[in-house]
Parts: sequence; structure tokens; C-alpha cells
Amino acid sequence: MRYLIFALGLILLVCAVNSPALADSVQYTVNGTFSPDVNAAPLSGANGNYSISFSIAQNPVPDFFDASAGDFAIANLPISYSFQCAGCSSAVSFNGLAEDIDFAGPGLGGMFALEFLVGGHDYFLQFSGDTLFTGSVDQPTLTAGGPFDLTNAGMFELDSNDFVSLGSATVNAVATPEPSTLTLMLGALASLGLIALVKTKRA
Repeated sequence: MRYLIFALGLILLVCAVNSPALADSVQYTVNGTFSPDVNAAPLSGANGNYSISFSIAQNPVPDFFDASAGDFAIANLPISYSFQCAGCSSAVSFNGLAEDIDFAGPGLGGMFALEFLVGGHDYFLQFSGDTLFTGSVDQPTLTAGGPFDLTNAGMFELDSNDFVSLGSATVNAVATPEPSTLTLMLGALASLGLIALVKTKRA
């Protein structure tokens, strides 16, 4: 009996420790090739390859939302970005904060737009396709999915130049449990295993 009490106590302890547990997150990765029309800059150029990755809580608190348009934005989000120009032997990268990442509903073409400033340039990439969230834009839930293969990925803008076709891209969205959630799951499994062991010894 004391083993059962110990096991239940362990479950309660784990739950107590993890009561303010962070929500799970969604990890986004984008790999693409710019169109021939993309403007040249240190981190962009015609027919060059790029990759982007970032992570957002699955239930984020938007810094901006527009219910009538059907979109919401997260500001100052860490991203990793790399670019390799056509014919270049190595890539250049940027690890810093995006000005914002704006998730759009079907009325705005779905997917998301991303903007970041570096080296005196303003890079704006808009990906069009499936909607990547459910619920209302003031309380969204991000959804995992992919790979989404985008032939005409969306639009690109460099600084104040005209928008041009972005090119092709593959987008992946993978749900990732936070460490606190994993701890809760492991604690519960360990407790169930202990209970099973006690029952086996009594049999």
C-alpha cells in the first residue's frame, strides 16, 4: 500500500512542479529557391537558395491581430536565416529577431509573412498556401503539418522596391513538446510502472 501512496504522491509532485508548464511549440522550417526576379542583396538574390527556421508557442499571445482581415502577428521573434547565392560556394547567415511574423487566414492567402532588418536592408517574404492555425486570431492555436510544397510561394520585397514573385519553397511545421510537458509524461509513466511492479510482487 505504501508503494501505491508513494506512486500517487510522485504523480502529484510532478503535476505541482509542472503546473505553470509552458505550452507546446511548433517548429517551422522553410527551404526555398528565389525566383529570377528577386532583388540582389547580401541575403537575397535571383535563383539563390535560402532556409529559415523559428519556433513559436502553439498557443501564442499575438502582439497584433485583425479579426476582420483574419490575421495575427508575433513581434521580435528569434529566427535563423541563411542564403546561398547562385554560383556561390558558401552561404551567409543571419541569427536575430524578425520584426514580425504574420499568420494569415484563407482570406489573405494563408501561411505567413516574415520581415527582418539586417545590414541596412529590409527583407520581406510572404508565403501563401494552407492556413496554419485554428481558432480566432486573438486566441489562435498553431497547427503542425507539411511538408507543404509551394511552387509559387508568394511575394518578396527588398527595401522599398516593388513586390516580385518569391519563387518555390517547402514549409514544414512540427509540434515539439516543451521539457516541462515531457517531464510530466515521464513522471506519469514511471509512476504507472511502479504501480505495476507492486502489483506483480503481490501476485
